[in-house]
Amino acid sequence: MRAPLPNHPDRRDGLRLQAHQTVQVTVLGQGADPVEGTLDNFSSGGMRLLLDLELPMDAALRVEWEDSMVLGDVRYCVPQGDRYAVGLEIQHTLTDMAGLARLAERMLDAGVSMQPTRKA
Repeated sequence: MRAPLPNHPDRRDGLRLQAHQTVQVTVLGQGADPVEGTLDNFSSGGMRLLLDLELPMDAALRVEWEDSMVLGDVRYCVPQGDRYAVGLEIQHTLTDMAGLARLAERMLDAGVSMQPTRKA
Protein backbone atom coordinates (compact mmCIF):
# COMPACT_ATOMS: atom_id res chain seq x y z
CA MET A 1 0.00 0.00 0.00
CA ARG A 2 1.42 3.38 -0.92
CA ALA A 3 1.77 6.26 1.50
CA PRO A 4 -0.81 9.06 1.37
CA LEU A 5 0.03 12.07 -0.75
CA PRO A 6 1.56 15.05 1.04
CA ASN A 7 -1.17 17.27 2.50
CA HIS A 8 -3.72 14.52 1.74
CA PRO A 9 -4.26 12.20 4.71
CA ASP A 10 -5.17 8.60 3.95
CA ARG A 11 -8.95 8.40 4.61
CA ARG A 12 -9.63 4.95 3.16
CA ASP A 13 -11.99 2.72 5.07
CA GLY A 14 -11.31 -0.50 3.18
CA LEU A 15 -8.53 -2.64 1.85
CA ARG A 16 -6.79 -1.31 -1.27
CA LEU A 17 -6.17 -3.95 -3.97
CA GLN A 18 -3.63 -3.79 -6.80
CA ALA A 19 -5.16 -4.05 -10.29
CA HIS A 20 -2.89 -2.95 -13.19
CA GLN A 21 -5.88 -3.13 -15.56
CA THR A 22 -6.17 -1.23 -18.85
CA VAL A 23 -9.26 1.03 -18.76
CA GLN A 24 -11.06 3.57 -20.96
CA VAL A 25 -11.58 6.92 -19.22
CA THR A 26 -14.07 9.58 -20.34
CA VAL A 27 -14.28 13.06 -18.84
CA LEU A 28 -18.03 13.64 -18.60
CA GLY A 29 -19.65 16.86 -19.80
CA GLN A 30 -16.81 17.80 -22.16
CA GLY A 31 -17.70 15.81 -25.28
CA ALA A 32 -14.18 14.38 -25.31
CA ASP A 33 -13.30 10.95 -26.67
CA PRO A 34 -12.28 8.28 -24.15
CA VAL A 35 -8.58 7.92 -23.39
CA GLU A 36 -6.73 4.79 -22.39
CA GLY A 37 -5.35 4.60 -18.88
CA THR A 38 -4.35 2.12 -16.21
CA LEU A 39 -6.35 1.21 -13.13
CA ASP A 40 -3.47 0.97 -10.66
CA ASN A 41 -5.39 0.04 -7.51
CA PHE A 42 -8.84 0.30 -5.96
CA SER A 43 -10.87 0.00 -2.78
CA SER A 44 -14.58 0.00 -2.03
CA GLY A 45 -14.74 3.79 -2.23
CA GLY A 46 -12.06 4.84 -4.67
CA MET A 47 -9.47 4.02 -7.27
CA ARG A 48 -6.12 5.27 -8.46
CA LEU A 49 -5.67 5.71 -12.20
CA LEU A 50 -2.55 6.43 -14.23
CA LEU A 51 -3.31 8.70 -17.20
CA ASP A 52 -1.43 10.64 -19.86
CA LEU A 53 -3.45 13.79 -19.20
CA GLU A 54 -3.84 16.16 -16.27
CA LEU A 55 -7.38 16.49 -14.89
CA PRO A 56 -8.93 19.19 -12.70
CA MET A 57 -10.21 18.50 -9.19
CA ASP A 58 -13.87 17.43 -9.10
CA ALA A 59 -13.93 16.43 -12.79
CA ALA A 60 -16.58 13.73 -13.32
CA LEU A 61 -15.19 10.57 -14.96
CA ARG A 62 -16.56 7.38 -16.45
CA VAL A 63 -14.09 4.49 -16.21
CA GLU A 64 -14.82 1.33 -18.25
CA TRP A 65 -13.13 -2.06 -18.53
CA GLU A 66 -14.25 -5.55 -19.47
CA ASP A 67 -17.86 -5.75 -18.24
CA SER A 68 -17.75 -2.93 -15.67
CA MET A 69 -18.28 0.81 -15.45
CA VAL A 70 -17.53 3.24 -12.62
CA LEU A 71 -18.60 6.87 -12.29
CA GLY A 72 -16.65 9.09 -9.93
CA ASP A 73 -15.08 12.44 -9.12
CA VAL A 74 -11.39 13.38 -9.28
CA ARG A 75 -9.98 14.00 -5.79
CA TYR A 76 -6.35 14.54 -6.77
CA CYS A 77 -4.17 14.61 -9.86
CA VAL A 78 -0.39 14.67 -9.43
CA PRO A 79 2.52 14.07 -11.82
CA GLN A 80 4.06 10.61 -11.60
CA GLY A 81 6.94 10.14 -14.00
CA ASP A 82 5.65 10.85 -17.50
CA ARG A 83 1.99 10.29 -16.46
CA TYR A 84 -0.49 11.58 -13.89
CA ALA A 85 -1.73 9.69 -10.85
CA VAL A 86 -5.46 10.41 -10.47
CA GLY A 87 -7.43 9.63 -7.32
CA LEU A 88 -11.09 8.95 -8.06
CA GLU A 89 -13.85 8.86 -5.46
CA ILE A 90 -16.39 6.28 -6.65
CA GLN A 91 -19.99 7.50 -6.88
CA HIS A 92 -21.65 4.64 -8.82
CA THR A 93 -20.64 1.23 -10.14
CA LEU A 94 -22.19 -1.06 -12.71
CA THR A 95 -20.97 -4.60 -13.28
CA ASP A 96 -22.19 -7.45 -15.48
CA MET A 97 -23.31 -5.07 -18.23
CA ALA A 98 -23.69 -8.03 -20.62
CA GLY A 99 -26.14 -9.64 -18.19
CA LEU A 100 -28.06 -6.37 -17.94
CA ALA A 101 -28.27 -6.18 -21.75
CA ARG A 102 -29.58 -9.77 -21.89
CA LEU A 103 -32.23 -8.93 -19.28
CA ALA A 104 -33.33 -5.83 -21.23
CA GLU A 105 -33.57 -7.89 -24.42
CA ARG A 106 -35.70 -10.55 -22.72
CA MET A 107 -37.97 -7.85 -21.30
CA LEU A 108 -38.40 -6.25 -24.72
CA ASP A 109 -39.08 -9.66 -26.30
CA ALA A 110 -41.75 -10.26 -23.64
CA GLY A 111 -43.38 -6.91 -24.43
CA VAL A 112 -42.46 -5.26 -21.14
CA SER A 113 -42.46 -1.47 -21.45
CA MET A 114 -39.06 0.10 -20.84
CA GLN A 115 -40.62 3.54 -20.37
CA PRO A 116 -40.45 5.13 -16.91
CA THR A 117 -43.74 5.10 -15.03
CA ARG A 118 -45.19 8.06 -13.21
CA LYS A 119 -46.49 7.79 -9.71
CA ALA A 120 -49.97 9.15 -9.14
